[in-house]
Parts: sequence; structure tokens; C-alpha cells
Amino acid sequence: MKYRALVLSGMVVVGVISGYVTALTQGTTGTSSEGRLSIQLSIPLLIKIQGLQDIDLGTYTGTGDLQGASNACVKRNGAGSYSVTATSINAFALTGSASVPYGVTWGGQPLGQGVVLAGQIPEAVAFKEACGATAMNKIGVSVRAVDLQVAPPGMYTDVLTLMVQPD
Repeated sequence: MKYRALVLSGMVVVGVISGYVTALTQGTTGTSSEGRLSIQLSIPLLIKIQGLQDIDLGTYTGTGDLQGASNACVKRNGAGSYSVTATSINAFALTGSASVPYGVTWGGQPLGQGVVLAGQIPEAVAFKEACGATAMNKIGVSVRAVDLQVAPPGMYTDVLTLMVQPD
């Protein structure tokens, strides 16, 4: 009897460790039958960036730096921080008839091409929560006058990608 109890408890532990769940009881033949089963759900850690808008720096007038910004809201399920990584097709350069470098900031902190900025706090911890205008991060873009003054006339563009992930 002692041996049988040890074997049964060992089987229960193996079932719990593996995470494999089967129907708890099967029905028997009769005028009615009852069975039981387990229902499971797994919710992974999720994150979302939204509220992004294209940044149009306008037309350069010949003096001063150009700056622009876009809002961004990061939501995730559950508590914790996130990191953001910025990359661009042209390595933070607007291209046209030449290449014009630009700088990027996230919430006022400088971002480098492909460099991870960790420890950011999400604006919302549930996807149903709205992002308020005051709680949103700002993505800043700036082009220095010294770079603009030597660029030939034309249209210049780039595509900036922002990747957010839980820390």
C-alpha cells in the first residue's frame, strides 16, 4: 500500500510539471452520462505602439535647424518597463539628391541607429486604456542647419522604424 501511494503521487507530479492536461473524467454508459474536462488559456506578454504620425519638416528657408515631432503611445498588458529601438532605411539620413543626417529623440532622450533605450514606462497597462495627449511620448527629429545649408535642392525622405519590446 505504501508503494502504491508513492507511485500515484509521482504520477500527479509528472502531470503537473509537464503542463499536459487531459480530460479529468470520462462519462459512463447509462441513462445519463457526465464527464469533466479542463479548460486552459495562455496570455503572453503583449506590447503595442500607436499614435504615430508622419513628420513633415516643411521647407528649409536657409537659416536655423529644422525640428519635428510625432506622438507615440506604448501600451502593454501587465506592469513593467519596455525598451525602444530606432532604425531607419538610410541610417538616420534623409536621402534625395544627397544625404542629410538627422537626429532622433524618444521622450527627449537621444536614440542611436539600432541602439536599445531600456527602462521606459508604458502609458497604459491595458490595451483598452486610452492614451491621453499628456501621457504620450514624443519622437523628435532634428536636422542641423550646417547640414541643410550644404545640401542641394530637392526632396529628401527616410523611413524611421520604432521597435518596442518588454524589458
